[in-house]
Amino acid sequence: MYICDMDLSAHIQYLLFRHDCVTVPGFGSFLVEQKAAYYDEVNQLYFPPSKVVSFNAQLQSNDGTLASHLAKSYGKSYERAVMDMHQETIAWKERLQKGTL
Repeated sequence: MYICDMDLSAHIQYLLFRHDCVTVPGFGSFLVEQKAAYYDEVNQLYFPPSKVVSFNAQLQSNDGTLASHLAKSYGKSYERAVMDMHQETIAWKERLQKGTL
């Protein structure tokens, strides 16, 4: 089974709940910043803790987190998961260049 776009995105989202950084090798890293709860005195509103996700295209080295998770989820070898991710990132980059992602 090949890892399709929706599946890879869903796995990244899943991992962002558990990690502060998820790297897609050759593409970039999604980073999570924790925001503390706060009270807005002017509007008298409480805001709960939250997370802000950012993306850094400079961080592309494979840290193994996503590939290991995909290998386990699909019952594949780590190497096969890396190859599937690579194919998907090529497709993502093509879609970004065309403006369809």
